[in-house]
Amino acid sequence: MRKLFLAAFALAVTIALVGCSSSTPGAEPTSSSGNATPRVQATKPPASSGTGSFQFSSEMSGRRQQHGITLLQDGRVLVAAGIDTGGANLNKPIHDTAEVYDPASGKWTETGSMAEARHDFVMLTLEDGKVIAAGGRTLRLSYATHGAEVWDPVTGTWTPTSPLIDERDYFDGVLLQDGRVMVFGGFTQEYGMQASTEIWDPATGEWTAGPDMSEDRAAHTATLLQDGRVLIVGGGKADPPYSPTAEIYDPETNSFSPAGELGRGRQEHTATLLQDGRVVVVGGRGKRKEVEIYDPATNSWSDGGAIQVGRGEHSAALLSDGRLIIMGGTGNTASTEIYDPASNSWVVGPDMNEGRLRMAAVALNNGTIFVTGGNSRSGLLASTELYSQ
Repeated sequence: MRKLFLAAFALAVTIALVGCSSSTPGAEPTSSSGNATPRVQATKPPASSGTGSFQFSSEMSGRRQQHGITLLQDGRVLVAAGIDTGGANLNKPIHDTAEVYDPASGKWTETGSMAEARHDFVMLTLEDGKVIAAGGRTLRLSYATHGAEVWDPVTGTWTPTSPLIDERDYFDGVLLQDGRVMVFGGFTQEYGMQASTEIWDPATGEWTAGPDMSEDRAAHTATLLQDGRVLIVGGGKADPPYSPTAEIYDPETNSFSPAGELGRGRQEHTATLLQDGRVVVVGGRGKRKEVEIYDPATNSWSDGGAIQVGRGEHSAALLSDGRLIIMGGTGNTASTEIYDPASNSWVVGPDMNEGRLRMAAVALNNGTIFVTGGNSRSGLLASTELYSQ
């Protein structure tokens, strides 16, 4: 990779884009107060056989779900936009605010507001330390947007950049190894899925059309591999069937190729890059328990065991020792589970202090896992938690 920190950014983006591509349109029931309510009761897992614990940190200035998160070059965390509490499905308040968390002090500082309120968008840290936010769903009759803007950590301000060619939300994106940004699929303003891709060049500030994927996708995942290619997995609308297919984008040829087929369709899942270059796909709508692992060396899938608590709309993060932790998810569960790639096995991890789904999480430079916001049984959350081993 062009710089060592890009690997950390790619990991942070993968984690971040779980919050960004979380609740599928029209899929969540609401209470009389307008807050999203769980479809099932939270499930209490067996006593923890994992290690470490979750501790509360300071709260954000506002409650958020389906917000953006990214690790900054100086180790701080930027959180932006997302859904606020109140209102019905299509009329929920949407944040345009942003704030920065400093792990050294454990405190939040408000920064400049975005030009456009949004949720379920892509937000990535660029090579120069700035941050781009693109797409998402906005206040304009809850439509997908093509708006894009860049945050400057020096001035703390957002500046619009050229818009996406196509409006899109519930999509995914990565920072390519050459410093460009690529986004894949998502829902259109009419809630149809799309196969189109786009590439943003920070040198020109312009988007250009990329090649189409092999099929329309939304609520899927895009994971940057160690060799610079991108793995695309699953996708679908709120109701099944969900796509079981996967494909690889190669920036050298600017084309897609098949990457095999999973044992089951997935949507609202996570896909996390391991230290050995493989990708672990966990969960998905329908509270999937089966885990599948992609090996780019063989372009094949293998069994990764099963989690004890089926979940979707959860978060996943890679621990400093190479293990993987998954947290929360459907049913507003507080449970976590930890995967060990050396033994290809799962153990139950410590519970979070609050059950949550549609939150945002990122691995900090010190190895701590940072979790913020989301939806709980009591409503939306402003709380943050830190997991350390």
